[in-house]
Amino acid sequence: MVGEAMLFDVKGGTLLRSLRRYGDNLRHVRFSPDGKFALLSFHDTCILWNLGSGDVAREFDQGGIAQFSPDGSTILIYGERQATRHEVATGKAIETIQLPGGRGFKSHFTKLNAHLANEMQHDASGTLICNANESNYQPIVDAATGQEVGLCPSSTRGCLVSGATKKVFQGGPLHPLNVVRVFDFTREEVARFEMPIGVLPGLGGELKAVTRDGKQFLYARPAEAGGENPGPKAQYRTRHYSVHDAATGKELRALGDFDTNYAAYFSPDARRVVLLPTFGHHDDDMRDPEILVVDAMTGAVDRRMYSGPWALPSLDFDADGSRMLVAGAMNLDFWRKFGGWRQSEQQNPMPRKVVDTLKILKEGQAKNAAAPETAPTSTGQ
Repeated sequence: MVGEAMLFDVKGGTLLRSLRRYGDNLRHVRFSPDGKFALLSFHDTCILWNLGSGDVAREFDQGGIAQFSPDGSTILIYGERQATRHEVATGKAIETIQLPGGRGFKSHFTKLNAHLANEMQHDASGTLICNANESNYQPIVDAATGQEVGLCPSSTRGCLVSGATKKVFQGGPLHPLNVVRVFDFTREEVARFEMPIGVLPGLGGELKAVTRDGKQFLYARPAEAGGENPGPKAQYRTRHYSVHDAATGKELRALGDFDTNYAAYFSPDARRVVLLPTFGHHDDDMRDPEILVVDAMTGAVDRRMYSGPWALPSLDFDADGSRMLVAGAMNLDFWRKFGGWRQSEQQNPMPRKVVDTLKILKEGQAKNAAAPETAPTSTGQ
């Protein structure tokens, strides 16, 4: 595994800093309340990153998914069935909290696309998380305290939690098609919106994001594929993105058509939508990946930022939305086995994603050769 945290200037579209770690997998990123530090959650450790100097300020001897307390003095690291509170100043563990529910939190790589899927969902403001477990009991947990504050619908797939309005939005891509359901924190359904139908019958739309104040949501439905020769597969990869009123379901603005392989986030002021590229196993996914910053008022693409060859499991904005943190993750074994290097190397020129991935593989091999005692090992077939 390789992980890289990337700090971007949203307005300028430039990469300000990055921090790469070999042999571990970056799962989650969060700004500190004062915006001076970043909390990087790896599989085996959590790192406090000084965004001013670029240095690692502190390393915590526990991996998981980490969240700052509101005052920034402590962090809570979520494990499988419990969370541990640490002092930021000393790194000392000071409290263990037993989490509600059965199985607890987990993250994993999917088989086909090696995209890191966190089965723990932060709400738009980053204060609440939803715990996926084996029963119908789906607690919503305050990320800063670990305490249960509500309940989610039995299936968390397609669910987004709004802590500001104490609502849970659920919409697609499973049945019922083209419907967004709204629940309160007792799992009671309080609203149901019939959404616009896409061009492909039987293929539903998908709820993508909710604003921090819980007043708007982003919805994507199948759209007519563009281009001169889009081909039949392109129909399944193009979505029409639109912003809707969260109280009525009414469409407020159409943003336009984009690839379906994006995760979406609203900026804190809801004036921008950031689309993070996610990559599957199709041949055309070898294209150069770009993070798109879209004007949520007009639908115009303000910025295109190259994100590297990473799967991107997490994003966070600072308080004023001027900077954003992006987590990059890569499963090297996946790319060795399924990357199709022979085919890719015949392309002239090779996609930038492939070139950069080969560089990262080479650098990782060199580091492991220099420090064999710390090199990751693989077992099994």
